[in-house]
Amino acid sequence: MTVGLSPASINTRLKTLRVMFKCLYEEGLIDNNPMEGVKNVSEPEEEIVVLNAVELKRILNVPNQRHFAEFRDYCLMNLLIGGMMRISEALGLRHSDVDLPARIITIPASIAKSRKARTIPLQPNTARLIKDLITENKTDFDNDYIFLTNYGEQLTRDHFRKRLNGYAKEASITKKVHPHLFL
Repeated sequence: MTVGLSPASINTRLKTLRVMFKCLYEEGLIDNNPMEGVKNVSEPEEEIVVLNAVELKRILNVPNQRHFAEFRDYCLMNLLIGGMMRISEALGLRHSDVDLPARIITIPASIAKSRKARTIPLQPNTARLIKDLITENKTDFDNDYIFLTNYGEQLTRDHFRKRLNGYAKEASITKKVHPHLFL
């Protein structure tokens, strides 16, 4: 093991070397594959840290819902909690993906990590929040995405992550907070 490299970095480099030497061997450029039989370094499993109920309440109480951006963030946090979806899936949602009367969201295959479409039921409160956000968006912006910036562009993961860290700091949460903690 090389000093200074994490086991994950070492395994990534080993994978690259395996592919390279396999290609060289299959093309007949080398007589044997020196990576054959070389195994990955064991990676320690990290404990998954999640927000407890008290921390979730504290962070949800931070956004001022009277301001557009904070209301949008509050809606997104509620959707992530109730919808059990990834941040990229939530941010990729369009108006056409939401059926408010039926209280369901369809994650299209094009934005799903698994590349398979799925339908997610919405809690009544979350459906109301999404409806209010869509109504607010339609009055100010001409964009089909649900989660928009103050300028009407699609919200990005990094933008939301930075805002979420600000909310966590304001809520006195010491854990490293990121969107997937809401799953």
